[in-house]
Amino acid sequence: MGYLSDYEKALKKGTVETVGQVLKKWEVENDFLCGRVLEVADFDRSTYDSEVKVYTIQTDDGVFSTILGSATDNKLANKEIVGRMIHIIYRGKVQLKNGNRMNDFEIGVW
Repeated sequence: MGYLSDYEKALKKGTVETVGQVLKKWEVENDFLCGRVLEVADFDRSTYDSEVKVYTIQTDDGVFSTILGSATDNKLANKEIVGRMIHIIYRGKVQLKNGNRMNDFEIGVW
């Protein structure tokens, strides 16, 4: 038994409190996050044109927060994803008809 084993037990019991996380940036195509969604919250420091959400995800490598953008937020809005597993793959940027660019993601939830 060691600290990692104790942490894993506490994580399974749901008694681990996340006090800090790493912000995941999407820059490299096919980059991904896979883990359990801990929280979905409004991103209040947004410089975006529309409201966006911040997703906090527990992965094998630690806890990450990420912003997927309002288009992806809208796709996930009717899904109960907190507590569920998620796999997010960044597919790059796509050009919109109005000239703007947005991040493209492939997302699986189970």
